[in-house]
Amino acid sequence: MKVFQGTIIDQVREVLDFIQRHISVGARITGRPEREEVWEYPKESLREAIVNAVCHRDYEDPGNVQVRIFDDRLEVWSPGVLPPGVTIESLQREHESKPRNGLIADCFYLIKYIEQWGTGTNRILSLCREAGLRTPQFAQKSGSFVITFWRTKSRRKTAGTIIRLNQTQTLILKYIRGHRGASTSELEKHLSISGRAVRKNLEGMRHLLKWTGRSANDPTGKYVLLKGS
Repeated sequence: MKVFQGTIIDQVREVLDFIQRHISVGARITGRPEREEVWEYPKESLREAIVNAVCHRDYEDPGNVQVRIFDDRLEVWSPGVLPPGVTIESLQREHESKPRNGLIADCFYLIKYIEQWGTGTNRILSLCREAGLRTPQFAQKSGSFVITFWRTKSRRKTAGTIIRLNQTQTLILKYIRGHRGASTSELEKHLSISGRAVRKNLEGMRHLLKWTGRSANDPTGKYVLLKGS
């Protein structure tokens, strides 16, 4: 279990970083200069769910906002039941916004984490639908409001090519992108893993990287991003 501290805004950002490290993240190659990250669950829908949990939770309840990651789903738990006049059914259509904690909601609105009042749950549904995922489930359990995102093995085809990366490959890609290239030894040191492990992960990234050395053992060679990656 990981506990997050700091300001509420910092906690939301750190939770999203934590989720990214514990789910599959891929890269969509579209031909544009920058690659596009593809999260197993749409990143914007997760952010909506977490911000919703923070803004609408019952702060008199001693419980905490929780994110639970399973093999087949991801759950966001928010202490407190829905306010009077709001139902599970109404959350799935256009509805009036009734934030339990208005000042907190205003903060997230000002930093554009909330785009428009009363649209958060609808955005969650539409973003998952566009990603080809099963419709998220809204429910009230044990005095909490719970949003469940379902994982699926098959994703709807989208423009470009999607390449799935594991956690280590994602870190490799970020390092190479940030340093405009890296050698195997640099990656070993940065990731604290063996050269064999680095090479094994690089083998699965041939569609994203190229080797600049004149030979496989060229000490001046580096792995760099292919154009469009």
